[in-house]
Amino acid sequence: MLTRRSLTQSVLVMAGFAGWPATFSKSEEAMPDFSHKNERMSALAKLRGSLKDEIVTWWLKGVLYGVVDGVPTKLWNMETVSFNRWRKISEGEFIFAHYELSLKIDLETEQLLRSFNNPYTGEMIDVGYDTLGPSNLIVTADSARFSTDTGPISPKLRHEVDAPVIQGNDIWVGQDLYAIVPAPRPDLKPWKAHDISTYAGKLSDVVDPAVLSAPATIGYQGIYDWRPWMNMGDVAGFHMSRLVGRKLGSISNIPNSFADIANEVKPDFIAGAEKAMHLP
Repeated sequence: MLTRRSLTQSVLVMAGFAGWPATFSKSEEAMPDFSHKNERMSALAKLRGSLKDEIVTWWLKGVLYGVVDGVPTKLWNMETVSFNRWRKISEGEFIFAHYELSLKIDLETEQLLRSFNNPYTGEMIDVGYDTLGPSNLIVTADSARFSTDTGPISPKLRHEVDAPVIQGNDIWVGQDLYAIVPAPRPDLKPWKAHDISTYAGKLSDVVDPAVLSAPATIGYQGIYDWRPWMNMGDVAGFHMSRLVGRKLGSISNIPNSFADIANEVKPDFIAGAEKAMHLP
C-alpha cells in the first residue's frame, strides 16, 4: 500500500532530494527564502559560528603560493586555528569576533618554519609569528565595519554573502571579505587582501530552529599582496592560498600537534582566547 509517507519519499528521490532525512519535510513553510539577505546571514552564522553566543573553534590546513608572471610557486604549508563568536544585533545583522593563528610549515621537513629562503630575492629571512585579531566586525550580507574606531589606518572593507548552493540535503554558503589597509607612510602602498570562504553543511541543520551551531567544513582561498616581512621590493606579484578545514566546536578539540607549537610561539593565543573573544 502506498502511504503518504512513502509517496513523499518517492517524490523527494525523483526530485533529487534523496539525501534528506525521512522525517524532514522540504515544505515551503520549512524552507527559508535565501533570496533574502537576512536568511543568508542566519545560515552563515549557523555554519561558521553559533547562535548561542559562544566561542567556536575552526581548524584549517593547506598551502601558500607566490604568484609571479602568472606562475604559482608553493612557498610553505599552513595550519591555522581560528576562534569565532557571533551575536545577533538585529535581523540580518551580527557582531562577529575573530581571532586566529597561522603556522608556516616547511614543505619538505614538515617542521615549523623558522627561517625562509625567499626564492624571488635570494634573501634568507627570519620567520615570526603573530595573531590576526582579535577584532570585532559588524556584518550584514553586503556590508562590514569595525565595531570600534580603529584609527587613521583603519582598513576599508567590502563584504558579501552569496545565495547558498543547495543540492539535496547539502548546502554551501559563500562569503567574500575584501580589505584595503591604508599605508602608514606616503612612500608605501596600501595592502590588499581578499578572503574567499565556502562553508558546507547540511540544509536540515541550517533550517532546524533547534540547531544553533551546525556541523560544517570550509574551503578557503586567499588572494593578497606580498607580506611586508618578505622584503619583495619591486617584484610584481602576490600571494595565493588554498586551505580546507572543519569546525571543531570547543577550544578543547584543538589538535595537540597544533596546540604544542602554538603554546611555544604564541603562549597567550589559546590560553587567552576566552578573554580575547569578548564582545561589547
